[in-house]
Amino acid sequence: VVSTQSTGNGVKALDWPEGFSTADSKKLYKERLNSLELTREQKDSIIRIKMKVFELNNKLIKEVTHSQISKDVAWKYLERVLFVLCLIVAFLVLWFSRK
Repeated sequence: VVSTQSTGNGVKALDWPEGFSTADSKKLYKERLNSLELTREQKDSIIRIKMKVFELNNKLIKEVTHSQISKDVAWKYLERVLFVLCLIVAFLVLWFSRK
């Protein structure tokens, strides 16, 4: 990851070169991985790592999704509280303006 403070490029490090294809990259990765001469133990280790990465990725997605849901609920609650406060203020203004 490129630091935005040291280079000033920010997320530019995530730009892909023109003509980049995710599908081609995945295909090339799979071909190169399959061409390696690995023992059964090494293959099993790779599978365990891939499964763990998949599990952690799903956990991260759930946390981000839950976080967004929590924010949405908080905003709805805040909107209701502000609405009630506005009603109270309006009531007080009317009450004191009648006296």
